[in-house]
Amino acid sequence: MENFTNTTIITNTSLDCEDLTNNGLYMIFIGYIYPMFSPTIRSYMKDIFIHVKNVGKVTGEIVSLTEFGFTKVQKIKSLEDMATFIERVCKNKHLSVMKDECLECAKSFAGGEEFNEESWNKMLAEIEKLHKKNIEDKNTKP
Repeated sequence: MENFTNTTIITNTSLDCEDLTNNGLYMIFIGYIYPMFSPTIRSYMKDIFIHVKNVGKVTGEIVSLTEFGFTKVQKIKSLEDMATFIERVCKNKHLSVMKDECLECAKSFAGGEEFNEESWNKMLAEIEKLHKKNIEDKNTKP
């Protein structure tokens, strides 16, 4: 057996940037792991987590407040669920929109035979417009 008590360890603390970027782990991180930190992927992963947590139930009250949740509510084609979802989005973004306005707005986005299927960005623009209208109405009334 060798005696390890009298052994000295020499460490090199200099870090060369070229060695780091030429390392295979760096390339894996930049190519595969770093894109997972993008906002779209984070939103998608959050939506997957909520979907698993709620055992696949889809209603306007429990889907994530993202574009993915919006498309799920559109797929069930329920006006009430879309109105609930829009109310939640307004509350989350601190927008002042009345319930009857949310219901009217939901008719444009609920999907189904008698309702249109519009986009997530168009819905956000619509509720922003309703919010601005409500704020202007509050400011003009004494």
